Amino acid sequence: MAAGQLWLAQISVGASYASAVLPGLLLTSLGIGLALPTASVAITSGVERRDQGLAGALFVTGQQTGAAIGLAVLATIAATRTAHAHGSLIAGYRLSFLLAVGIALVALGLVMAQLGGRACQTELARQRQESGAPQPVSTAEASLRES
Repeated sequence: MAAGQLWLAQISVGASYASAVLPGLLLTSLGIGLALPTASVAITSGVERRDQGLAGALFVTGQQTGAAIGLAVLATIAATRTAHAHGSLIAGYRLSFLLAVGIALVALGLVMAQLGGRACQTELARQRQESGAPQPVSTAEASLRES
């Protein structure tokens, strides 16, 4: 998504739709299309079975509310920038696209921090144990077992 927004931030007055807008929209939609199902699974996987519907509903509610608020904020920033740039829509759009890139990178950083966290590793181990899947073995433990 960040790559698509960064592409869109490079838009210019004389650019064509096919070369300046469409690739950015495709990259953005691809990123969102990959992120949302993944987030949905991640959000509902650590929840008790009886609460998964509630967790999914809260995720969708947050997604819709966040999108509405985010769009309102970015549109307001774009309009303000346009007004300060003597009516240049390009200046307003560029700023809002760049802010969207920043938001996406902050979200990526938060996700990456969570992936490496002990709570995430503990949850994965719990899920493997519940499903009966074999636990991963460290290299040191594997060599001890082989001896």
